[in-house]
Amino acid sequence: MIASLLVLARPEDLPKIRALVARYGHEDEKQQLAETQALFKSCRSNVACYLGKLLDEAAEPFTRHKAAQVLGKLGNEQTAMALVNALDPARKRQPLYLIGQVIDTLLPDGSISVTNALASKLSQYETSLDVETDGIDQPLARVLFRLRARQSALR
Repeated sequence: MIASLLVLARPEDLPKIRALVARYGHEDEKQQLAETQALFKSCRSNVACYLGKLLDEAAEPFTRHKAAQVLGKLGNEQTAMALVNALDPARKRQPLYLIGQVIDTLLPDGSISVTNALASKLSQYETSLDVETDGIDQPLARVLFRLRARQSALR
């Protein structure tokens, strides 16, 4: 439960969560609190910083998850396009599910330019004959489907 609080936390929530972690937290939750504090301290409200943390292959999984959650709140259509542009079939450790969730959250009404760019990137994944990445693009394919449906509903 504490991990869920940390994922959803805003900077102003941290004092209360810090008290919960001190009293009830396990080691992994203490680590996640430290990661959350470090992320907020280094990025503040800088969308580009959170984008970098999400895409950083060396970052801890929880840090990437938290960065994605913050991007869903602070980002916009340009953030979604930056995420699409960062997709690369050659990079196997990209958090495609998280990237898809952020794009989906940021575009409740769809976006023609992001939809077209995402379709183009997905075609690159499909033409990649790498057995390790076969089917890895499925979360993004579902997001593409939803973006197209939203656009057609607005016409």
